[in-house]
Amino acid sequence: MHTFEHGNWVVNHNGDFSGFVEIKHMQHEFVLGSMKVPFAVLECLVAEKIRAEKIAELEQMSAVELLGGKPK
Repeated sequence: MHTFEHGNWVVNHNGDFSGFVEIKHMQHEFVLGSMKVPFAVLECLVAEKIRAEKIAELEQMSAVELLGGKPK
């Protein structure tokens, strides 16, 4: 099991990201909430975030940028 912390969040997961990921919200060393989520769900969530960002980038590009040319 691997663990990393981000702010008040603690995440426990298998090293190969198989199975469930346990996510805990901590404050002053007390667990405020915890849940187990299949890694595949988190993977899809992150993929959707990246997809939305990429679509937004494409929508903001000029025709020249989209076709690989240099903007003027």
